[in-house]
Amino acid sequence: MRKHSVMFAVPVAALAAVCAGGVVASRVHAEGDGGGKFKAAVQAAFAEADADGSGELSATEFTNFHEILRQKMEAARFAKIDTDGSGGVSLAELEAARPRGRGHCGPPM
Repeated sequence: MRKHSVMFAVPVAALAAVCAGGVVASRVHAEGDGGGKFKAAVQAAFAEADADGSGELSATEFTNFHEILRQKMEAARFAKIDTDGSGGVSLAELEAARPRGRGHCGPPM
């Protein structure tokens, strides 16, 4: 039986984390970034989670990776919703940021 690297699971976990955080990967692409911000967030979270520097994530490191990426994506989402830069999100900002139609993760707000 061939041993698979944990790194194979990273894109799947990253997508799951993105959906859990309320950010859709296709939205990153639609903003003209070509996925660069998403890829950079995944790479940064991976590097931070890889505590032993092995280039692979152990089960514990993988759990940490998921949490780190979720936090990064939620922080980015918060900053995007906080359109007036006040450091807080008003009900109007939340409503304006609400996903419309299909293609979003989870139930409507």
